[in-house]
Amino acid sequence: MWRAATAGATAFSLMFLVLPIVALIPMSFSTQHFLAWPPVLFSLQWYQSFLRDRDWMDSVGVSLRVAVVATVLACALGTPAGIGLARHRFPGRDLLYSLIVAPVIVPVLIIAISAYLMFASLHLVGTISALALTHSVLGVPFVVINVLAVMRTVDVQYELAARNLGATPWQTFWRITAPLVRAGIIVGALLVFITSLDEAVVALFLSGKDAVTLPRMMWDSITRDELNPTVTAIASLQIGLVVAGMLGMEVARGRRARRPARPADADAGRTAGEGFLFAAAGARRGADLRLVNLTKQFGSVRAVDRASLDVRAGEFLTLLGPSGSGKTTILNMVAGFETPTAGEILLGGVDVTRQPPDRRGMGMVFQNYALFPHMTVLENIAFPLRVRGVRGREVEARVEEALRLVRLDRYGARYPRQLSGGEQQRVALARALVFNPQLLLMDEPLAALDKHLRENMQIELRRLHEHLSITILFVTHDQTEAMTMSDRIAVINRGRIEQVGTPAALYESPANAFIAGFIGESNFLEGTVVSLNGREALVQTAGGLRLTVSAQGVAPGGRLRVAIRPESLHVLGDGAAYPNTVPAQVEEVIYLGDVIKVVLRATPQETLVVKQANRKGLRPPDPGSRVQVGWAVEDARVLVADPADG
Repeated sequence: MWRAATAGATAFSLMFLVLPIVALIPMSFSTQHFLAWPPVLFSLQWYQSFLRDRDWMDSVGVSLRVAVVATVLACALGTPAGIGLARHRFPGRDLLYSLIVAPVIVPVLIIAISAYLMFASLHLVGTISALALTHSVLGVPFVVINVLAVMRTVDVQYELAARNLGATPWQTFWRITAPLVRAGIIVGALLVFITSLDEAVVALFLSGKDAVTLPRMMWDSITRDELNPTVTAIASLQIGLVVAGMLGMEVARGRRARRPARPADADAGRTAGEGFLFAAAGARRGADLRLVNLTKQFGSVRAVDRASLDVRAGEFLTLLGPSGSGKTTILNMVAGFETPTAGEILLGGVDVTRQPPDRRGMGMVFQNYALFPHMTVLENIAFPLRVRGVRGREVEARVEEALRLVRLDRYGARYPRQLSGGEQQRVALARALVFNPQLLLMDEPLAALDKHLRENMQIELRRLHEHLSITILFVTHDQTEAMTMSDRIAVINRGRIEQVGTPAALYESPANAFIAGFIGESNFLEGTVVSLNGREALVQTAGGLRLTVSAQGVAPGGRLRVAIRPESLHVLGDGAAYPNTVPAQVEEVIYLGDVIKVVLRATPQETLVVKQANRKGLRPPDPGSRVQVGWAVEDARVLVADPADG
């Protein structure tokens, strides 16, 4: 019942709005001078009268000139305003937006009177300039609203990518932002143009002998001769133009919908041995990077706290940390997207701390790749060359070489939407390398790939790094990813660099409990040093276990934390013995394929996890059974207890 009532109300509203408009069309073909329904006979005399009348044609010319100028002015003012409001947050932003859209809310009569007073004092009443300027004021809100709406769907990383690839702010706007918001600009321009053509109130105040618009002529005709049939002919033509515009938009929309869909991920079938490296590919050795006490404050939050780091030329170094640790903020400061609160960034010995992104000579692969959707693969890769002024055959040769490097040499004419995730990742990599950057930045570029493809790409990136000898600063929260690819890893926690070292050094010798828990998996036991015996110390845990650990750096009565890797623990069989042996009860046995995880309860307060490599004939203990667990003294890592870690 409710749906029927709603449908009926909607249908009545549409009929109320549409029928009077549609009725004008047959009436414009009537042979009678006065309006009648249904129309008498059929004639084109009113259309002919309109087209042959010089005054009507002059008014059409004036309206078109005013509409064109007003549209250009409104777009020139409204486009940057809409982009600025979408991209920037500043005090008074909402007030500024309200002022811009005020002409949509304020009665047109008030705007017309204000414009008349202003232009009368300037002796401009009756000129096209006065009409166009006033109409542009009425039209700017349409452009701003539509551009703002489209900008909210455009990822800011497209613009950041352009700046990183060497584009100036103007080049970024002209080549990237403007094309991406073209739909909003066009819709806004159409609304301004139509509004200007149909606007009558301002025309009543500002029209003159040399500038009479079509709406003013229509108004004068109606007031002199009620509803002149010529006016219905003009209105019918205007309706036809609107319908033609709507049909054109639908045709364009249909063509976009029929564009080829993205093919299945062709990379999924590749194995780790199928590399995309070619002997023809080559690049200069990368530059060294140095961060000195780098700090970034967002209000009261210190996202990065005095981070210092040296990345050697040609090194693959990964910033590894949990979400919110500050690793991406560091990367953004290195790229030039964020300005440090304090500290320095040196690239190849040159201070680039305050340089804009386009002058740093760095390439970057974003997490979502940030491939420009309005450009083909070839145009994407050529972009950093073209903004640097490279032209002609050199561009073609370097783009072809980059495409061969990533085995996409037949994909140049495709658009990003026609590529699989792995192919997009390769295009982004080729684009970041084609101009031989001093440093390659990578912000979790493998996160969106499936497990199999991600593992393949880890190996490929490592091979690519070895082949090109470029300096790479990689960001990830994935420990396996970092361990697979990196020469060294910098572990970041709460904005601070906790430890820098090779994957083996971080795993075997973690500097603190956070690293021991974050890199791989560890069993932690809290305890107090009971006594020292040469190079060994006796520790009693909170649950009452007695352990033997290295005495280095400990003292009697001192609190400490012992970390033991699960693979270093052994469920002991008959006759087996280790310096540390404790009884435990099996709580759970988890089959993981390559390993079997056994969860043990050693004391009411303490559990231990054992990982056993799966092999033929291995029989794990049964849940509920009692076992002995042992480990060597050197397998227990002694860490100073950190109160912040609990």
